[in-house]
Amino acid sequence: MRCFRLATTWIVSLPGIALMAVAQPLLARTAPVGNYAQTIAVGKCRPHLVSYPTISAAVAAAVPNALVLVCPGTYPEQVTITTPLTLEGIKDATGTYPIITVPNGNWPNGLTQLSVLHTPLYGAPTVNISNLVIDGSNSGVTCGSGVGLTGLAYEDADGALENLEVRNQNPGGCGNGVGLSGGNIARNTVNVKECNIHDFDNTGIGVISTRAQPFSVNVNSSFVGSESATAQAGINYFLVSGGTVSQNVIVVPTAQDGLRLETYYDGQIEGNTIIGANIGIEVDSDSSATITKNNLSNNGTGISLSPYSGYYTVSWNTITLSGTAAINLNNCPAQSETALVEYNTIFGAPVSIANVSSGDTLKQNIIEDAGAPTTCP
Repeated sequence: MRCFRLATTWIVSLPGIALMAVAQPLLARTAPVGNYAQTIAVGKCRPHLVSYPTISAAVAAAVPNALVLVCPGTYPEQVTITTPLTLEGIKDATGTYPIITVPNGNWPNGLTQLSVLHTPLYGAPTVNISNLVIDGSNSGVTCGSGVGLTGLAYEDADGALENLEVRNQNPGGCGNGVGLSGGNIARNTVNVKECNIHDFDNTGIGVISTRAQPFSVNVNSSFVGSESATAQAGINYFLVSGGTVSQNVIVVPTAQDGLRLETYYDGQIEGNTIIGANIGIEVDSDSSATITKNNLSNNGTGISLSPYSGYYTVSWNTITLSGTAAINLNNCPAQSETALVEYNTIFGAPVSIANVSSGDTLKQNIIEDAGAPTTCP
């Protein structure tokens, strides 16, 4: 699989598949927007500002709600942010954004390249990050029990991630592009928009929360892709989480799932393009979800729902060339789960809609060159 970015368009090429998916352009926002308590710089491209040689030094010196502008260049460092602020890169004359790389040295016990953390002083800080590249090449991480490499992590924090490229977190099966975890005190919200997350070898975007507080994560207009044989999921939500996942392109030809939603997920999945996964969209365990207007192609199963409780609306999706079933309701024997499956277009599958129980409703689906729906044995 190869991905190419031309102007405002993603062109994704897989064996036997050609896909062109419209995405948003990468936009530069180098001029400060809004009111900030302080504006400082990393590097010398803004001579009128107080400047620091590293990102770590700048964020350590920043007052709450400051704007930290990062000049073009490569920054081999591990960055931790605990203060509410905005971190924004400035592109150079060639259109290249600042790059955070792995610091010199060996990190066999794992590494997170850029972390945003909750602290007693500021609680859950709001940190907005944009216009940066985070590259995990040559990390020296040795995968093992509890060891991993993560490009960007939020832990019990809020904010927006926009126009980021997170790449090459692939040390051997434990590499994650973005990890987002909610806390126990307050409901956290993180918005991911127009990001390019690729060449990970575990999970592209991982979202996890606790049962104490829901965690709202919205992922929109982004690309998530990997060729790694060890990749587990493009996007994975786990435990008391919700939000909108919309207009993304997910290409994980060897992964278990393109988009996995586990345990008490409540949100909307709309307008995504997912190709090549074992399961395109999997919703599992006591969840409620609306799955609509997605384009799923060349997946083993297009959409798979849980055999537990929950209510699902699956509508207006286009599902083509599924290896086993376009939609699997997995509701045998009948559980308290119910699904409304309507106005979907299904083409090319051994079974169009599998394991339908008495509580499910099928309505005006278009089925061509696919097996008829099957009921529970």
